[in-house]
Amino acid sequence: MIIDTHCHLDFKDFDNDRDSVIDRAREKGVVRIINVGSSIEGSRHAVELAKKYDMVHASIGIHPHEAGSVTDKIIEEIKNLAHQDKVVAIGEVGLDYYRNLSSKDSQQIVFKKFIDIAYQLKLPLIIHSREADSDMLRILKDEKDKQLTGVVHCFSGSREFLKECLDIGFYISFTCNLTFKKAEALRGVAKVAPMERVLLETDAPYLSPEGLRGKRNEPAHLTYLVDEWVKLSGLSKEDIERITTHNANELFKLNLKEQNSKIAYEIRDSLYLNITNECTNNCSFCIRAQTAFLKGHNLKLDREPTAEEILNAIGDPNRYREIVFCG
Repeated sequence: MIIDTHCHLDFKDFDNDRDSVIDRAREKGVVRIINVGSSIEGSRHAVELAKKYDMVHASIGIHPHEAGSVTDKIIEEIKNLAHQDKVVAIGEVGLDYYRNLSSKDSQQIVFKKFIDIAYQLKLPLIIHSREADSDMLRILKDEKDKQLTGVVHCFSGSREFLKECLDIGFYISFTCNLTFKKAEALRGVAKVAPMERVLLETDAPYLSPEGLRGKRNEPAHLTYLVDEWVKLSGLSKEDIERITTHNANELFKLNLKEQNSKIAYEIRDSLYLNITNECTNNCSFCIRAQTAFLKGHNLKLDREPTAEEILNAIGDPNRYREIVFCG
């Protein structure tokens, strides 16, 4: 069960086989797709696609390349579209100084308007930042009182920028360019990203994975990215899928039913025992003070387990390097 948190099914690239693209994604285990608008036309289309397909949600916004043409009328339409069913984010918005197709001033002005919309509607931002990290951080820090949430998509920045984004509460998303042969530097940055703050995305039709470069990308190819994360993190495929699905579900409020609570759960070669909801300790490091989930595992027990149930959940203890009692 995986979620493509950023693609552009509204593009003409998919006009001839959009139904088949979605079917292939479903066959590969993709359960939700967030179609991200990058123009006013694309945002309208994103809303329509969300209405048509059960597994598709919409994000609406204007790419920074188009900032110079954004009018007050367009901003008002974005606000109206944001109230439509299944709109889960504001984006793709942000700053792009690589091509400077719109002036830096106009990009910053428009980005701040989208921040205001996200704040008013309590929606997360899907942020595009290319060669604009300093201004991006300055703006987000200036707006810290709004307690914004969101994701920096198609991350291509430094470790320092990664840390700053995490520190202000944002998620990070890497695309299938993480699989490219010459992406060693990017993989080095990805390795230090905590999986609890990572999302998966294809950015389709762009950035097809290694082995398919030159061809159109699509949500079904998200499995290539999962495989890359397995190699980078040392976690299992099931871990990557569970953790990133939980992250996306939390950020975008997708109301996706996740796994039931577990008495015992594995992380790499260790087994953790989740034996009670009634722990009286108040450990400063305990994750339960912030959330009921750890690496996508639900720690909120339905009831207090019996000793026999705990022993059955452990199974053969010799399979593990260590067994950790928690809760």
